[in-house]
Amino acid sequence: MKGRVLLLVVGAVVFISAGAAFGASLFSLDDERKAAQKLELLDWDLEAEEDGCDNVQTTLWSFLTKPDDDAIAKERVEAMVRSAAHQKGVAVETRPYIGREFRSAEPRRRADIMGHPGAALLSEGDIRMGAEFIVAAEQKQKSLSNYSSAFASIKDETQLESLWTEWQQQLQPDEDDDYSNFLRLTEQTASLNRERNLENLWEMQTEWSDGYAKAKRLWAEIEPLYLKFHDYVRRRLQKIYPDVPENIPVHLLGSPEGVDWTFIAKETLLQEELIKSLESAISQQNKEQLYRRAQQMSHDFGLPDLGRSFWEQSEFAGRCPSEVISACSDEGVRVVTCNSSSRWADYLEANENIFRGSYFNLAARSNSYVFRHGNRFSAIPEAVSSLGGLLAAASSVDSEGLVSRDPSDPLGQAVNLRLLVALRTLPRLPALLAADLCRIRDAPFPSRPLPPSCWQDRTKMQKVAPPSSLSGKDVFDLFADRAVTANAPHLSEFAGTILQFQLYEYLTKSSGLSRRDLFKIGIQKLQADDNFRSLLRGGLALPWPKLLEEHLNITEISTAPLLKFFKPLLPVFDDMSPVDEIPDYDANTEYPPEVSSSSPSPPPPPSPTPRIREVKSSTLSPKPEVVEVSTSETETDVPTESNLAQDEVSTSQPTTYIAIGGILLGVVIVVAAIFIVNRRRKKRPEIRKSSNGATYEAVIRRSAGRPASFSPVVAKRLSENGNEPPLPLFSTFSSSTESPTESIPLEETNGKLSN
Repeated sequence: MKGRVLLLVVGAVVFISAGAAFGASLFSLDDERKAAQKLELLDWDLEAEEDGCDNVQTTLWSFLTKPDDDAIAKERVEAMVRSAAHQKGVAVETRPYIGREFRSAEPRRRADIMGHPGAALLSEGDIRMGAEFIVAAEQKQKSLSNYSSAFASIKDETQLESLWTEWQQQLQPDEDDDYSNFLRLTEQTASLNRERNLENLWEMQTEWSDGYAKAKRLWAEIEPLYLKFHDYVRRRLQKIYPDVPENIPVHLLGSPEGVDWTFIAKETLLQEELIKSLESAISQQNKEQLYRRAQQMSHDFGLPDLGRSFWEQSEFAGRCPSEVISACSDEGVRVVTCNSSSRWADYLEANENIFRGSYFNLAARSNSYVFRHGNRFSAIPEAVSSLGGLLAAASSVDSEGLVSRDPSDPLGQAVNLRLLVALRTLPRLPALLAADLCRIRDAPFPSRPLPPSCWQDRTKMQKVAPPSSLSGKDVFDLFADRAVTANAPHLSEFAGTILQFQLYEYLTKSSGLSRRDLFKIGIQKLQADDNFRSLLRGGLALPWPKLLEEHLNITEISTAPLLKFFKPLLPVFDDMSPVDEIPDYDANTEYPPEVSSSSPSPPPPPSPTPRIREVKSSTLSPKPEVVEVSTSETETDVPTESNLAQDEVSTSQPTTYIAIGGILLGVVIVVAAIFIVNRRRKKRPEIRKSSNGATYEAVIRRSAGRPASFSPVVAKRLSENGNEPPLPLFSTFSSSTESPTESIPLEETNGKLSN
């Protein structure tokens, strides 16, 4: 019994303490307003300070346009070091607000992003070492971009192997650039950001809980399709290169990296003439014209134009690989890319970059700096960019496309266009995941010069291998991966690559085209709706899984739309059937046949999402500058006493109710415990001890004629002395009537009561 009571009391104390602590974590209205304004000023400082975003973006642009200039490279290193120091200072000022229960979600989100800036928390020496490694690797990547065109023109297997060996050797870091020390910094970064290890750090930065466990499960669902696709490609290559082994040599895949297989489209498509016609039309346009064509498709789809500044500031005759740079303080993007425009991959890349730019512009309209450029890796821009390439493939064969549609063979063209999407998409998934998993495994004790398991993982998952002549030797092709040389994850790219098919399925349903094959009829009727544009405007204001659920009702990343999209290719993969033997589908019925999918139907258009109104005010700017927003959407100002009070009542105060409920529940438990103890005490038999040491239990039979306080010991002694006990003061019986009160026997338990 005592244990139960003690347990109840302890539980009550815990409830009251937790409720009190939780309540103490809540700001007063005035404190919250001051904290929210402080966080907004820190957000603005990250953008506008001398060592903020503008300086970093300026030096980055100079470096991208002139990567061989060592002076500019040194300036970029210094800018990265100063920017990291500034972010670290902001993180220190932000830390007191992390974990506090704001009534509004916006300052809580801002504090979380600014308080966990990733590698910026490292020491200045480590930051400098990392920046020098990144810049040196990027210089080599830019200098070797010409190898891609060489791979496209050579078909001799021996020459390709020699060229690939030379290329990867050029990527070897200098002796001063020790990748093992650089990778070791990721474990320190995880600890400084309060994460256990590199895997948890990258999941935190990607904002995908248990992301790598989910990615492995998703890949397990896609792998059977990929193996069929891989076997199909290998058999097609055997028509050109004899004895292609089960693990395809990477130098036979059309590009040095071996991730994008569209470079071998001529060897793998069922209709070789189709890709020749497409690339012939592409070669007649320069790179800027490809981007203008992509801009028109994006405009027709329902996304905003990138504006005049994009065309005036972009560099279309620079170095590859291409980069899309977004402005720091306002909407506006620019791109730097090379002038090569003869390949199918160039056409896809132009459309992908235009869609990525549209995402950046829409996010800039609604969000402050941290919610556009915070150190987070969202899957949404990756999915939107990939979606641009997918739609470009669907629109390439049309009356207004690169090639006119052949009315006598629409199915053959549609199947081959899907094959082009497969060549771009499917090999990418295992390569991205393998690059992350091997670095996570090696990070605690990095190997020199490279993690030995990276090619093992890639061979196991992608079924691709380096040349046999390099067996047992160090292979440095991993340093062509910009995410690897920046210690950044691929997890968001992996998720976004799958997510693009969920977005495609959503758009076809919202446009009433779910039962039509857009690769046969074109994308003219496909339109981005308000929900889709709201998703892009979200930026980093919420974690991307929450944005997907809020705007598109997509609750998880699913492989069902991807598998459905490629289902028409299964007969081709299985037996390489001629196109005319592939079963056709009626244009008025669902194509491909319906399969289960977790992607829901489009939700009804929600009320416009409140837009974050950026208030720029600091000691550097005496007059706050307010960036006005469109009148078509609701504005949310800096927290004020009135709207905070409204939030407290309406939307943001389940936490307050929990605290109050915890306190009340604790009080109820304490009162209940006291009540139970008193009840038990009244029912407990009274054990007494006589003068000779014997113990006895006093049995008291109460009646209405004797007060409960009457002492049985006094009654016994009076009776033994011949005296009658006095009548009760408040007896309900008359004196002439015998009282129904019984005598009060005393039952001794260990002896007799002595006189």
